[in-house]
Amino acid sequence: MTTIKLFSFPYTVQRTIFQTMGYDDLFLISLCSKNTKRFVKFIQKSSSKNIAYIKCYARFEGLSVTVVMRNNEFSPVLVLQPHSVPYFNSVGWQYIHQTEIAGRNFDVFLPVYGEFLRPTIFYDSDDGEEDVETIHSYICDLFGYDKEYRLEADGFFYTEAKLVSRLKNINITNFGFRAICDAEDIDSFFSASPNQKFVTGSIELCGELRENSEFYQTDIIDIYDNDSMTSGILKNFNGRKAFLSVKTIETSDITQLINRWKSNEEFQNLEFLTVQIRNLDASFDIDEIKSFCDVKELDPSNEPLVYKGEIEFFGYSLLSWKLTEFSSRGYVVRDSDQHVASVSIHEKQFVIAVWNITKKEFLENKLIAEGKITFKKPVKRTVDADSADEEAEKKKKKSTPTPTVKKGLLSFGDDEEEEDC
Repeated sequence: MTTIKLFSFPYTVQRTIFQTMGYDDLFLISLCSKNTKRFVKFIQKSSSKNIAYIKCYARFEGLSVTVVMRNNEFSPVLVLQPHSVPYFNSVGWQYIHQTEIAGRNFDVFLPVYGEFLRPTIFYDSDDGEEDVETIHSYICDLFGYDKEYRLEADGFFYTEAKLVSRLKNINITNFGFRAICDAEDIDSFFSASPNQKFVTGSIELCGELRENSEFYQTDIIDIYDNDSMTSGILKNFNGRKAFLSVKTIETSDITQLINRWKSNEEFQNLEFLTVQIRNLDASFDIDEIKSFCDVKELDPSNEPLVYKGEIEFFGYSLLSWKLTEFSSRGYVVRDSDQHVASVSIHEKQFVIAVWNITKKEFLENKLIAEGKITFKKPVKRTVDADSADEEAEKKKKKSTPTPTVKKGLLSFGDDEEEEDC
């Protein structure tokens, strides 16, 4: 076998060779030595603009890692599987070498045939959580902790939940169509990867999450609750937006949420929350909620403000947009600052939308006429457009003095965030 000494070539040649490699090859070559890993990390800094996110996909007691590009193409990196799965015996394997990562030894193989010939590492089932954590940390270090990492699954069960319970640096989680897992493992997972941007899925828990679970710090959640998660969410949620579909829920959970928001005890970050009941035999007691929470009604002569918020929605598609549009004549007032939240109460649905304005401003309803409310539509971005915008913004800052800006009166969703490059 002929060997090629990569580092004997001039730098420009080395760079060209590495840039033409797939991410699976970059992973393999990074295992060869500290120098090759260092060079792969260096190359990634210049090419990272092309990466949209890195997906960790949990399935069949294993985990696959894939780089998803901004043009929606994907590049497989590696697969982690336990030795016990039949997959190990059903595919021919080419042994690559044994490598040491963070003091742990791993055997690296390549399948000799199959749809995706990606590197595969087999782990001992007894040490699965620690092995998966070690490899994931290596990937984060190799491709950058500043990348967006997503955990996804078609179905998430007890074994998979325990397997990923130590993964760090996960920004978005999609539990898939059906997740059945121990609450303790979910608590551990969100402790390892707290403050996530978005969590979605159909979930059934064995046990209850802790009151101080980091799950409740998630910015946006979209949960199809098959058990009893919603009650805990309505008591402890500290994010901005929640979309909940439940089998059943107590009316008292809704009254407590409203009154705790009114007293400013909890939910200071809340912007929008909706609860939809799926069970035909369950419903909200509308009169009880209105009575216990002092829900007020707009005068017939006043038109209700329309809450519009376009939020980034991370579901089964790579990227889509979810429009939230809502108005109601019902409202409640927070005691401490007289700020208002619109509420809509039906037998099967409850909605609350928080306005960053006082009761006086809410009732006057002059804000739109004065041009103080604007709604941003999503714009498809490209790397070139982002670079051009950055240059234009730098020139603008140099030539224009910084004005005094008054904060907007309403909050309708996410401000545009700068992309990590």
